[in-house]
Amino acid sequence: MSRRVFLITLFLICCASVALAAEPASKADHKLRVVLVGDSTVAEKSGWGTAFIKLLAPDVECINAARGGQSSKSFLDGGNWKKALDLKPDWVLIQFGHNDQPGKGPNRETDPETTYRANLIRYVDEARAIGAKPVLVTSLVRRTFQPDKQHLRVDLEPYVAAMKKVAEEKHVPLVDLHARSKELVEKLGPEGVKPMEPEGKTPGSLDGTHLNERGGEMIAPLVADEIAQGRTGARHASREITGHVPPSFHPAMKLLRSCFALALTLALAATTSMAAPIPAKDRTVILITIDGFPAWLWHDPALPVPTLRKLAAEKARKRRACRW
Repeated sequence: MSRRVFLITLFLICCASVALAAEPASKADHKLRVVLVGDSTVAEKSGWGTAFIKLLAPDVECINAARGGQSSKSFLDGGNWKKALDLKPDWVLIQFGHNDQPGKGPNRETDPETTYRANLIRYVDEARAIGAKPVLVTSLVRRTFQPDKQHLRVDLEPYVAAMKKVAEEKHVPLVDLHARSKELVEKLGPEGVKPMEPEGKTPGSLDGTHLNERGGEMIAPLVADEIAQGRTGARHASREITGHVPPSFHPAMKLLRSCFALALTLALAATTSMAAPIPAKDRTVILITIDGFPAWLWHDPALPVPTLRKLAAEKARKRRACRW
């Protein structure tokens, strides 16, 4: 019996290993290309883009095409969008809003309900026209606190709302960086955000909008996490873009885990003891799993291992059970 179980176990693990090894080969012919589009809060040396690139899977190429001082209007008018499309991306992450606000001048300002909305729709349509998949990213929050030093003064909400509406209407994945960064900044407070702040325009002041290197490293994981967790429609992007994909999403990994779980169950069912000798007729096999991976081979995962062993020996049930 033990020899048969060993052979079955070996066979199952070999099959799963072959499937796991074969999976990357199918993607070797094409290296995924992601292009970042936006203003200075995304661009190199002043935004989260550089740190985001470091979080990507090894087989992903990411190009940061964001430019400082750009709005959704000026990025189009200045030819930067055409240059981004010429890079032939598979995915395009698009974030604007800061320089679209009133006071930025006629060459950059947009109205969130009309021109900003129209620009976003154009980005989505033209990206799709070349076969790229757009992802809309709401504006990074400004770090300007109210007098209570706990809540932020929020001035980008009309542009955030407009982007969310376009994402819903056009069925585009959305990364709500505005909400995630607001949550983080308010949690950190005025003192906690200082490590992410570049120096402001006057000596001794803080920038409040752009990011230094540490700031990029604090914000970029929020974008990656939004994609990896599949929030607001971005799940189908997670499997291709980030290296944060939950292992259970990988089909070969799921097969490997299932085979491993089955092999453990067979092995335990074939043995004549757990912690202490238990008659075969009283033997209990309860497989408790977390996300498809065996966590305990005992009946209560909340109890310490010695207690589990004692209970398994003393109170073995008189029936076999296997819970997946």
